[in-house]
Amino acid sequence: LADYYNSKVNLAKALWHRKLCCELLKGRDPVAHPRLALEHLHLGSIYQCVGEMESALFFSKEALHLLNSIGDHVSAATVCNNLGSVYRELEILDTSDIYFRKEAEITQRIHDTVQWSLAQGNLGENQFLRGNYEAAKPLLQIDLSAARGREDFGVASNALLLLAEISISAGDLIAAGNQLDTAEIWVKRSGQAIRYSLYYAARLKYFSAKKDLANALLY
Repeated sequence: LADYYNSKVNLAKALWHRKLCCELLKGRDPVAHPRLALEHLHLGSIYQCVGEMESALFFSKEALHLLNSIGDHVSAATVCNNLGSVYRELEILDTSDIYFRKEAEITQRIHDTVQWSLAQGNLGENQFLRGNYEAAKPLLQIDLSAARGREDFGVASNALLLLAEISISAGDLIAAGNQLDTAEIWVKRSGQAIRYSLYYAARLKYFSAKKDLANALLY
């Protein structure tokens, strides 16, 4: 039922059923009942989606503890990604880095190159947010190359847009223009409307740097 309501984007009902599932499994052996760890993972994700970050942290940390106890490294990497993202939203970047590094360590150990490259991109984005552009660039380029190779245009566009902003900050508007043109194509191909917010913000900075105030105002 929780999966059904989640697919219908009825997060309130999905949340209710997942919490009930956790209550029904409370105190059970997590090895015999791996569903308990997964339900905590899902609860953390839903709370993150609705912006209740303290609850997201609580259930995600509990999920990580349970997943480690049963040796589910794939799901543990996912939870580390979620925790890194929550701490980024809370602007606690040092702790965010800790979880993204844990994600990178786990995925390198289990040879999950896709998730590993995502962790590198997230570490790069944290460096970008700190203004450490030279540290951010190689990490974002790893993410970009991997995402482009598997045609994950949403992730690829995110990395490229951050790199475009780095080019703008360096005054290389030719490179930035080319990066933004490519990113626009990828944003459209991703089908993910949320990607446009970052694209518009990058275009705004680009046209502002060019002193093209009409287009800056448009974006």
